Amino acid sequence: MNLEWMIFAFLLGAACGALVWLGWARRYLPGAGWKVSRDALFEQMSDGVIVLDAQNRVVDVNDAALTMLDARGAQWLGREIVALQENLAPHLLPADASTQQDFKVRGADGATRFLNTRAMPLNQDPARRGHLILLHDVTARKRNEQALERLNAQLQAQLAEIQALQTTLQEQATRDPLTGLYNRRFLLEILDRELKQSARTRRPISVILLDVDHYKAINDTYGHAAGDAALKMLGEWLRVKTRRGDLVCRYGGDEFLVAMFGASAEVGLRRAQEWCDGFREMRVWYEGAALHITLSLGVATSPTHGATSEDLIHAADMAMYAAKQAGRDCVRSPEQADSELELNELALQAA
Repeated sequence: MNLEWMIFAFLLGAACGALVWLGWARRYLPGAGWKVSRDALFEQMSDGVIVLDAQNRVVDVNDAALTMLDARGAQWLGREIVALQENLAPHLLPADASTQQDFKVRGADGATRFLNTRAMPLNQDPARRGHLILLHDVTARKRNEQALERLNAQLQAQLAEIQALQTTLQEQATRDPLTGLYNRRFLLEILDRELKQSARTRRPISVILLDVDHYKAINDTYGHAAGDAALKMLGEWLRVKTRRGDLVCRYGGDEFLVAMFGASAEVGLRRAQEWCDGFREMRVWYEGAALHITLSLGVATSPTHGATSEDLIHAADMAMYAAKQAGRDCVRSPEQADSELELNELALQAA
């Protein structure tokens, strides 16, 4: 039993005891003694008490009830409660008299208070039954509940803002702000994990490292805004051209890296060549100028070219360097990188 029920039970017992005492006093004590007893027990109660007969007419009512219902000065005795308080009658005399309920009343001054009410039958004889209605002012409790609800709503809103901020910060920590692609740190974290798993499953992973040919010349000729436009277009183009499950990131500067999980060396080389050929036909428009941009791409595959992210990316980087040495706008593998570098060294020695 909670505190509120204990208080209600006490008040109910006090009210019933008061009525029993009043009935006894009215029958056996002198008139003056009856008035003093009624004033002392009934009128001085802080909770409102309304006594109804079997026809729901008011037999007695204390001053606290009249104050709570903003009905001081009204003639209540002998009148039906419905006629007196038409709007509040369902609350004052509920169909299930064993239940409690809270309801709101507004006084003539516009002030609002909340009352808790319960109607108890006075006896078991249906013809003489009547009810005792107890009213308890719970305005303070309701105000506290409403304040708590407002505070809870504010806390929920703040939690939603914090969660949105955490999501934004997480996105900023894993995304490149210019292209919206994943950044290098996130790529290395995922690639390391996938390489460890592929060592157990023997599932190949191909990485394609690519960059924009003559990117510095674009910045020097058209400005850095034009270079940024080229990188954003390339990032969006790669996002569309890659498979679901491929991981596309801006590796740094004008370099991009695509990790293709489950792709063999043959698949990686074929896709890289398709991208090389496809992007060659693209044009980057900047302030009315059509920029013709090509790519150099290097492809490496685990475990042949490396079992760790560092070794695998280094192999792809050497292959991309070989593509640059071969004149750009082409694709190379690590095997081709070795032969290209050897030929270049021989050419330099012969010269």
